[in-house]
Amino acid sequence: MASAEGLLHAHEKAQANLQVKMSTVPVHTILRKKHPTIIDIYEGNENLMTHGVPQHLSYSFLFSNFNALATMGFSADAPTDNLDLVKAIWYWGMDKEHSLNLRWKPVRLNVILATFILANVENGQAVSEWVSDDALPFVTQFFQAWCATLHKGAPTDGFSVQERFLDTWIHGEYDLTHFSNRGLRRLQGFVDKLLVADHGINKSSTDLETALSKMSPGQLSQHGVALAVQYCYAFEKEHAHGHEIGAENMVVDTDLSLDDLARVDWGCPLVSSLLTDVDSSIPAPVDIPRPVKRRAPWISTDAAVDIFERKLNVDDVQKMFEGIAI
Repeated sequence: MASAEGLLHAHEKAQANLQVKMSTVPVHTILRKKHPTIIDIYEGNENLMTHGVPQHLSYSFLFSNFNALATMGFSADAPTDNLDLVKAIWYWGMDKEHSLNLRWKPVRLNVILATFILANVENGQAVSEWVSDDALPFVTQFFQAWCATLHKGAPTDGFSVQERFLDTWIHGEYDLTHFSNRGLRRLQGFVDKLLVADHGINKSSTDLETALSKMSPGQLSQHGVALAVQYCYAFEKEHAHGHEIGAENMVVDTDLSLDDLARVDWGCPLVSSLLTDVDSSIPAPVDIPRPVKRRAPWISTDAAVDIFERKLNVDDVQKMFEGIAI
């Protein structure tokens, strides 16, 4: 049995590492919408359940590979030969430009635009003025992967939908559209006009997640865009206040006795991975140069603006809400 001094040292290190290693993870990735406490880690309890992260990339992978992820600046398109690191960044929502997590505004805009394009395709409408034929398989897989991620917990198909999309992204030529700050502000102005309108739908993001994840092709063509807009609205409203990411959102456990610490399985993979050292010499992500973009956006900012200006005004979206039953 470890000495009292050894137990306290291990506990202090584990607690400090937990704050650092979870600081880049949006709480929306955690099923209960809260970062785990050190007690959760020691017990391996249900509070650790994640929203759409494969088991092999879960906490033990995150903790043991934290330094490698930090070296990449938590950027999915940073150069690396370890594709699991790339996929972990996507699944955990660490990169605001490469994620299936609505925590990030660029992802929300990509979702709304993808839903609009695919609804038009399903309705037999031409979309070539906004998106090339070559980009349609990419955006289709992105939308399918995002919908699959809406399901709570691990899907029965073993994340095959998300994996197919990530493999396409890794080896393909297209990317989610990245918006400049000016572009984000302009597009958000259009979205805000849609969000303030009363569409008669007052559902939580959880209800809308369920509706979106179960959409048939016919429902997508008729109501998909409206549901996506409403979901983004509900998400923004529910997460408008409070911190979602960062160590300031962590709960610190201070009431563990030496007897409690003596019962911790310090050798289990989850706890031992947490105890791996954090390399403080790695620059902060903002100081790591972003890689040169290698992929083309699936839709241009100009095309996105055109869609919102001409096709997604309040009246158009209102019509899409007619007949929705959630």
